[in-house]
Amino acid sequence: MPNNNERVRIIDNKKVLMTSDEYTLYTNLCREYDRPNFKGETLFQGHFESDDNGFIVFVKPPSQKYSSMEIVYFLQSIMMQQHIRNMYRQCQVFIDESKKNFNDLVSHFSKKLDNKIDSHKS
Repeated sequence: MPNNNERVRIIDNKKVLMTSDEYTLYTNLCREYDRPNFKGETLFQGHFESDDNGFIVFVKPPSQKYSSMEIVYFLQSIMMQQHIRNMYRQCQVFIDESKKNFNDLVSHFSKKLDNKIDSHKS
């Protein structure tokens, strides 16, 4: 589940969930490696696999062509950040549900206690 700052982008014909800042860094990296008859986007080909949600699930160095470790490190960083953001979202959902359940329990037992007190007053 992306937050407001994340969007699915297409890199090497694969979905990749990225923040605006990450995508800006991606385009800047591509432009740094542009040469006549060579586009920087080519360096990302064959480097990774992603799932249907845009999460990078595997980063691999290409063995058949020129590449850059900067590209590999960038992809590893994106992969880690995606999974960290996802863990934070899952933790927040758990915390929110736990707070609600706790408040429901407190309310329930508070009503029971109030009823018990009222019954002893009578």
